[in-house]
Amino acid sequence: RIVELEGKIATAQAKRQQQMTASEDGVNSQFTCVKFKLFTLLTNGEFRETCEPMIDGVPYSSLSKGEKFKAALDILNALQSKFQRQFPLMIDDAESYTSNSFVELPNQLFLFKVTETDLNVSVNQGRVAA
Repeated sequence: RIVELEGKIATAQAKRQQQMTASEDGVNSQFTCVKFKLFTLLTNGEFRETCEPMIDGVPYSSLSKGEKFKAALDILNALQSKFQRQFPLMIDDAESYTSNSFVELPNQLFLFKVTETDLNVSVNQGRVAA
């Protein structure tokens, strides 16, 4: 009887593992550079639900400022696509981000930059390339 119950437990755990993998894959398919870790394997073999965004396997809390910015834009882009909405995006301190920090966005962007040579307000009508 014990062997039979252990077999059923193993089958249920395998099914749960498949469902967790399918959930993660479904969520992560919505993003271009961010991947979410939705479950953490504990030492006792069980899983704990988590929700940790990562870029290239690095957790959000360990990312640089530019990578955190890129993650935020990727998440924003996915949410806008999901809900079919676009809003103007205002980015302060834009001089501290490189072009690698930007992801392609359909939004109207307002980049606020400070430079030593130009302390006047200027308007650039062109799109910012990613």
